Amino acid sequence: MTVFETLKTMNGIGERIRLKDVRPRLPMLSKSALDTELLRLQRERLIMLYPLDNPLEITLADRDAALVIATTPHHIIYREK
Repeated sequence: MTVFETLKTMNGIGERIRLKDVRPRLPMLSKSALDTELLRLQRERLIMLYPLDNPLEITLADRDAALVIATTPHHIIYREK
């Protein structure tokens, strides 16, 4: 199952998916390999990566799973298709 297929099983279009929930579903991919694939999916406009805006929502698991883009941790994915 591809990364995008996995994301499609987690939530619907426009629904928030936390990276902390994605990483355990794809244990065969290293953090850097999954990050690379997520960035590719974002470039192809299949997903959008966002930071959690409310610091009270961010758990240690969210921090550990975050994908950092330009020094900003991104914790959530929205599927566009």
